[in-house]
Amino acid sequence: MMQSLLEERFQLKLHRETREVSVYALVVGRGGPKVPPAKVECFVPGSGRATWRPGIDTPPPFCDIGERTQNGLEVHGATMANFCIAAWRTVPVDRIIVDRTGVWPASSTSI
Repeated sequence: MMQSLLEERFQLKLHRETREVSVYALVVGRGGPKVPPAKVECFVPGSGRATWRPGIDTPPPFCDIGERTQNGLEVHGATMANFCIAAWRTVPVDRIIVDRTGVWPASSTSI
């Protein structure tokens, strides 16, 4: 529907091409998933009242956002697919990282 709208209104022509590319696949090892439990809860913006006191308590991290730390990459409250996206955007790699774990949702973790 969007493609036909773009073609009609803006005379934009789209071309799709399928090709194989190399990727990194995140898979579960032999011993099963070993994602550690969350140490702190994460905060979903717009989810209601904050559970911490601004200016007094340290606010919890935002859910589903990855950031580099001294220990590696931290992602809180994300699915494994979103973890892969955060890792791909945060850690310099030459390929896309895809989720092949079948684990959903991930608990907060850091690697």
